[in-house]
Amino acid sequence: MFFRQLFDNTEKPIKLDGSLLPELIRAIEANPNDFSNFWKRAFVYDHLRKYPQAISDYSRVIALAPSFTGAYINRAAGYADLGDYNRAIADLNKAIKLDSNIALAFHNRSYCHFCLGNVDAAYQDISQAISLNPHFPFSYVGRARIILEARAGSPQQAARDASKAIELDPNSLEAYLVRGEIFVAVSQPQYAIQDFTRAISISSSDYRPYYFRGQTFFSLGDIQHALEDLERAIEIEPNAPASYYVRSGLHLRIGNYRCSLEDAETYVRLAPEDPQAYYQRGLVYSASSNYRDSLQDFDKYISLVSNDLDGYYYRSSAYFKLDKPVEALADINRAINLNPKDAPVLYFRGQIYGKLGEKQKAVMDISQAIKMGLPREIEEAAKKVLSDIQKSK
Repeated sequence: MFFRQLFDNTEKPIKLDGSLLPELIRAIEANPNDFSNFWKRAFVYDHLRKYPQAISDYSRVIALAPSFTGAYINRAAGYADLGDYNRAIADLNKAIKLDSNIALAFHNRSYCHFCLGNVDAAYQDISQAISLNPHFPFSYVGRARIILEARAGSPQQAARDASKAIELDPNSLEAYLVRGEIFVAVSQPQYAIQDFTRAISISSSDYRPYYFRGQTFFSLGDIQHALEDLERAIEIEPNAPASYYVRSGLHLRIGNYRCSLEDAETYVRLAPEDPQAYYQRGLVYSASSNYRDSLQDFDKYISLVSNDLDGYYYRSSAYFKLDKPVEALADINRAINLNPKDAPVLYFRGQIYGKLGEKQKAVMDISQAIKMGLPREIEEAAKKVLSDIQKSK
């Protein structure tokens, strides 16, 4: 999370709804060398999400007051909001060069590094921000999230940081969210649900606590509560793809293919560049025996993610169901190359060999899969398939 800097600690609040803009324009025209009016107008533009205009005004502030660190910090925020993290880092570097004791500059630079995938730099900066200002809860939240998402430390350390943030600010929505996610990651869903419920009590208009709690209920098999939470999340934020993804999986679990497909279709529409959208829809098509459309979706998924075993496995399955065992064999071989120790995949190749009439290879693969260890429900079926093949001529 990125934060902007106020002009100083005594600065009076200004109206941010845009009503002050005409007055600020007149003040700038009357005295173009007073950088404070550019600063105030930039702040208004920030609030209105007119980031290019805000950046332009912060640039004027820098031209008039080149040693004013706040202008670099806030211009960096504008660049970050536009997704230009490299230019944001360049501005934050300038602010830190001017004053290396500004915790906010390190905090914001950490965020930019994390967005660019520079995990080590992000961790170093957020730790420096905490060292400079140990009373700012959002820095602890930031470090907890870096640890959680990039595995830059232990879950226990991440939980300590999140708990410290809550100690500093008992109403910190972000702290409860990240600690709840940590509890999910360490298989303590009951505590995760408590934190997500607390987050809802803090901000019932934010879809994320409902999404995370619904996802956690789903993992526990509590379909009713999961569905209620996901529906509420979608009601609050109908353009969040992840909610449709989880709800599609929920409907798929209970065999409600029509609703599962509707959610998967929405997921594809909202996130057409996300490979997981095509993967999920492909699963739904496959479960509802629409193997041709399933094949198309896994074609798309594999074009975006070429090194995922599951993609090849499910496309192979679609080929198999469409009575195309040669194509199925080519895909399952790719899957096995990615993980030769996956017993269910090896078992499936044995089935394909059986369909191709290559009895010896089929027996070898299925026997090896059973020896490696299959889930109980699959093992019994595998033994029967193996027996049938051995008895066949």
